[in-house]
Amino acid sequence: MQRSISSTAKRYVRRNYQQGKGNLAPSSFNLFWGRRDFAGGSGDYREKLRNGLSDLKLDDAVGLFGDMVKSRPRPSIIEFNKLLSTIAKMKKFDVVISLGEKMQKLGISHSLYTYNIFINCFCRQSKLSLALAILGKMMKLGYEPDVVTLSSLVNGLCHSKRISDASEAKQMFEFMVTKDCLPDVVTYSTLIKGFCKCKRVKDGMQLFHEMSQMGLVGNTITYNTLIQGFFQAGDCHYAQMVFKQMVSDRVPASLMTYNILLDGLCNNGKLQTALVIFKDMQKSEMELNIITYTTMIDGMCKAGMEKQEADALFRKMKEDGILPNSGTYNTLIRAHLRDGDETASAELIKEMKSCGFVGDASTFGLVTNMLHDGRLDKNFLDMLS
Repeated sequence: MQRSISSTAKRYVRRNYQQGKGNLAPSSFNLFWGRRDFAGGSGDYREKLRNGLSDLKLDDAVGLFGDMVKSRPRPSIIEFNKLLSTIAKMKKFDVVISLGEKMQKLGISHSLYTYNIFINCFCRQSKLSLALAILGKMMKLGYEPDVVTLSSLVNGLCHSKRISDASEAKQMFEFMVTKDCLPDVVTYSTLIKGFCKCKRVKDGMQLFHEMSQMGLVGNTITYNTLIQGFFQAGDCHYAQMVFKQMVSDRVPASLMTYNILLDGLCNNGKLQTALVIFKDMQKSEMELNIITYTTMIDGMCKAGMEKQEADALFRKMKEDGILPNSGTYNTLIRAHLRDGDETASAELIKEMKSCGFVGDASTFGLVTNMLHDGRLDKNFLDMLS
């Protein structure tokens, strides 16, 4: 497994060098330097670093980098890493890579931490081939990847849109173990999410059991991911079993957990169960949000309940100080239109537009179909527009 991952990374390195694209990440490195000069002068970078970088703006960060590379003696790689990390937190990933290339050209050697920053930047941009190129380069230079390196790659692979990348992420995960980089709960949760995203929730559950055998307890995110994954797979029973396991393990359920439960139950024809949970939530000290109410209103409308009940919940939501959003309005408008109640729909449209919202694609689609069938007058479409 180690040989497989290593050779894959090295193939990317060879390919990039053969194409004459540069040293580390040719498609991105020179993007920045051709269009911007340093923003700063020759001020004392040490004082700026001591004062902290959390409020630093991009121009100031680039200026600070200019001060650092011109100073003698030069700062340590630790100081450069602090600055690169700050820029990465701004999500200016191309800038980070460009500065990294500039450092290399100036003979400033990168550390393992620096390479980890580059890998994370490429993964956040879904440029997995370049992230693997960095992995190959650093291993060629004698740096052994650590848990941060490999966790970033697992995360990048799991967030890819290719189904095959979930399997590649699992290989990377197994490679972590061979390198004595024991995965933590965050890494496990990331890979579980990758499997669920690819509709391989059973593989995700198997990984969850492996995690438990390692003595690790899943967190709220882990359980939320699995619950949602089973609901999306249409397995309401197992989704509820995972929730019960969550309660048994005393892992705190968040509002998101309950919103996932309500949405999954409503979408799978279990409105009555959702109503029981929803009423318990109302009795608790939990602060419900717009997602909670809109989910239940949508569930009621889809289940064919009397619209008065959905309308009553809509009013209760506003009484509780939660303002409807576009989804709430459009859900109720469609429900009343399907019932042939044009008056109620018209009133909701007027209220919706006064709040700055507009009809969504589903609402326009329904109105268009009803116009075609002769069930609505064209004036209704004009009012919606």
